[in-house]
Amino acid sequence: MAQESTSGRTESEKQEIQALLQQSQQAALEMMDMTPEQQTQRMQKLQDDGLQAMLIRAGFDDPELIQAVQNFQAERVQSRQPLRVTSTLIYLANGNQRDKISDAQVEALLKRYEAEVEAQRVGEKQAADDLNAKIGWSTRPRLKAWLLRAGVIGDAAWLARSNLAAGTNTELEIVQFWNANQKLPPGLAWPDVAPPTD
Repeated sequence: MAQESTSGRTESEKQEIQALLQQSQQAALEMMDMTPEQQTQRMQKLQDDGLQAMLIRAGFDDPELIQAVQNFQAERVQSRQPLRVTSTLIYLANGNQRDKISDAQVEALLKRYEAEVEAQRVGEKQAADDLNAKIGWSTRPRLKAWLLRAGVIGDAAWLARSNLAAGTNTELEIVQFWNANQKLPPGLAWPDVAPPTD
């Protein structure tokens, strides 16, 4: 059995993380000499490789499934570009450009942002339905759970994240308790469901 650490990670997991960090550092150094287009391509490759590794580690090693999820994720990143631009403008309007931007301009940005958010929600719902038609995630509970938890589909992953500014770190505490005790912390329980029948 792999040795456990106080961080809640096995030695092999820590080694895997260390290798990914080294790859990321090397990629960052390489990207300094790249054009913006090359940087975008490199980032996409890193994201695809990371997504593939996470899927395989979770037991989803079908190449067609991996490719479908990678394509879905790449399309989401691309479709969110206008929203990211508007979000950045709002950030600047409330930051170091505050004195140069009127309240009316901020209000116009906010309306644009809200419209883009709603359009993105509709588009992502349709894209998730299309992904479901390709890989059938809605009828595969483990795959659906992984996609939701990883933030590939839906917004559950963002809603479940801890607010680090408030000093909470719930996920890490639960994982550490589980790794130390092989059971859930007091007050938590797995869902009580009937065993499957054949």
